[in-house]
Amino acid sequence: MRAFVIWIPLSVTLIFLQAVAPAFPRPWIPIMHLGPFTIYQVGIYSGVSLLLRAWDATIFALVAIMTSHPSDLFSSLEKLGVPYVLNFILIMALELIPLLQNEFFVVLSAQKSRGLKGAGFSAILPSMVPVFAGALERVQQLSISLESRAFGSKGKKTSYRRVSMYFKDYVFLILSIIGTAGTFIWILINRVSLDWSRTLVFPIWFAAPLVIISLLGFLSYGILAVIVILKA
Repeated sequence: MRAFVIWIPLSVTLIFLQAVAPAFPRPWIPIMHLGPFTIYQVGIYSGVSLLLRAWDATIFALVAIMTSHPSDLFSSLEKLGVPYVLNFILIMALELIPLLQNEFFVVLSAQKSRGLKGAGFSAILPSMVPVFAGALERVQQLSISLESRAFGSKGKKTSYRRVSMYFKDYVFLILSIIGTAGTFIWILINRVSLDWSRTLVFPIWFAAPLVIISLLGFLSYGILAVIVILKA
C-alpha cells in the first residue's frame, strides 16, 4: 500500500504534464483552457494511459517480489539461461528494496523520537541522505564479500535452494505462452482499432476535475518540496 502512496505525486504530475504537452504528434485537439494552460484531448488520453501502465507494472512487480523467494527466482532464472552476473544484479536489486524500506522506517522513527516529523512527504526528504549513505556502505561491504568468495570465477554455480518443475507448472507455462502469443497477435492485427487516441473523447465534466486536481496536487507537492529543501 505504501508503494501506491509514493505513486500519488508522480501520478498527478504525469497527468498534468501530459494534459498540457501530450506525448503524441500534432495536431492536438484542445478541450478546455485553464488559465495560461491549454488542455488537450489527446493529452488526457496520454496521461491516463501512461498512468495505468505505470500502475500495472508496479502491481506486477509487487506481486512478483512478495510471492517469490529471491533464491527461488535466482535458480529459476539460472535454469532459463540468464547469465550469472545479470542474474545476480536482478536478485540484488530485489533484495535491496525491503532493506532500504526497513532503513527508511528506522530513520523515520529516529526523527520522530527527536521531535522531528516522522511521517509524510516532508519527513521522507531529510531521511534520504542517511538511507542512501547506508546503502552505499552496504554496497561496499557486499563488494568485499563477493571478492572474498571469488565472485566471477568460472565453474558451476550452486544454490542452497532448488526449484523443481511439476506437471501443473508446465501446464501454466504452456497456457501463459499461448495466451501471451495470442494477445500479441491480436494486438498486431487490431492495432489500428485499438488506438483510441483520436477516437476516445473525454467529456468536460471528467477532464476538468481531473486536470484541476492534478494541477493542485502538482503545485502542492512542488511547493512542499521547495519548503523542505530550504529548511534542510
